[in-house]
Amino acid sequence: MANTTGALNVTALTAAHAFGAAATISDAEWNAMDQNLAILAQDANGDDTYNNEKAAFGHLESRYHMIVDKATDDLFTAANEIKVSLKSLGGKSGINSYLAGGDKRRTHIASHSYLAIYSAEAEADERKLATTRLTALNFAQLREAGLGVSEAFLCAALRSRWIITGAYGVAKEDKNAAYTEVKIVEATDAVFGRIVAAASNREVINALGKYAAEFVKAYNDDNSGMRWATRHAENIWAAVEHCFRVRSHHFKDQRDMVDSYSSLYMRFLEAAYEGEFEWPRDVPLISVFRIAIHPFKMVALPVMTAHYTAHGKVANSAITRMSGSPCGLAQITTAVAALDTMRAEAWWPAFEYAYKEDIDAAVDFADQINSDKYSFHICAGLYGVTKINEIKHGSKTYTIDAAKSHVQLIASACQGMINALQEAVRNGLITKFALQNARALEKPAAANPLLALRITQLVGAALNAISAVDDVKGAIENALPRLESDKASSTAVAIS
Repeated sequence: MANTTGALNVTALTAAHAFGAAATISDAEWNAMDQNLAILAQDANGDDTYNNEKAAFGHLESRYHMIVDKATDDLFTAANEIKVSLKSLGGKSGINSYLAGGDKRRTHIASHSYLAIYSAEAEADERKLATTRLTALNFAQLREAGLGVSEAFLCAALRSRWIITGAYGVAKEDKNAAYTEVKIVEATDAVFGRIVAAASNREVINALGKYAAEFVKAYNDDNSGMRWATRHAENIWAAVEHCFRVRSHHFKDQRDMVDSYSSLYMRFLEAAYEGEFEWPRDVPLISVFRIAIHPFKMVALPVMTAHYTAHGKVANSAITRMSGSPCGLAQITTAVAALDTMRAEAWWPAFEYAYKEDIDAAVDFADQINSDKYSFHICAGLYGVTKINEIKHGSKTYTIDAAKSHVQLIASACQGMINALQEAVRNGLITKFALQNARALEKPAAANPLLALRITQLVGAALNAISAVDDVKGAIENALPRLESDKASSTAVAIS
């Protein structure tokens, strides 16, 4: 009988050498393979696992996650969570009730002290130690992640400030728990244990080891240290709330987006400090506006802005920006706001006469959106509120897309009107109209360029046919075509 076992061994041995001797593979390459293989075991919160909800939520790599010691985590419970109704706050004048003199402000202050769990004067030393400990924990984490000294410290100091003032309690109650970006550590932790166990500020700093000296230097830096963080923390928070509400992202660094986000934040903060504001030279904006604040998630953004406002910590210019419309619907609200600025124009009565029903619907859309900003937001679920996908006017119900199409139609008609009037001014047929606000209509009007062109031609022809400015109103009324659309759906608009 043949030795089949031996034959199999020979075959296996031959196959092993069929491609020649294996090249040397470095330890780094083996480690990289292990790390790449490890993604198979990741859940929805893994660094490399795609998830639709996580894609909307955003994603902060684990090396940037926020570090909180177990003792601090235990102090924040549902009992001391800061309560703010987003339904109320998202109204047209919601933030006003948190300003001086408001009943809601007085009630809020009575039940929510500014520094949350550390409020009594007798707890001052404990509060100082907690602040230093939280800052040190996050500084060490972010330095290990590769951030520079100044940016690691500022991000850590801001996180510490926001935790102490109550944002962490709101974040803990956020229902998007699957996407937590917080690591809770105890005194037994192999990396952070000595910092957690430290009983004084000096012990905390000594526990930083190789990072101790640079931590102290960064702490005392006038341009990006603890004083800077304490002075600017609340307005920075309000800036991120505004940015996420109107753009649905904390900060985007893809290609041309960097300049756009940087400009938005700098305009916001320069206005808050009346031009007396300078960003720390060695701190990239994305480090603060994404890495520092992202672990607090979305619900905390408006809730804490209201809390900071009630305690007088938010600048007036930041408060006025709470009226900004939610991301995904600014096309409607901006176009309607532009139309509203034109009501003083001499030609407006003629335009409104022709399209009053359509204009009224557009105004109603904008009014409803601005009365419930967080429910109409494109990522309403991340705020913990039910997303509104339809909007009503009178007896009709519109999809959001149908409402946008309706407003685009009005904007196109108005843009065509403006084009004709500008041409008439250039030709000396009529006196100059004040159309400086017309640019806001250009984007929504672009959806119906043929309508804008047609109205331009019709109104232009009508104005060329008259000889007196007094006839402008009648000429416009007679020239404007009727607008027709299936306003209860998102179907294409027909133009008669």
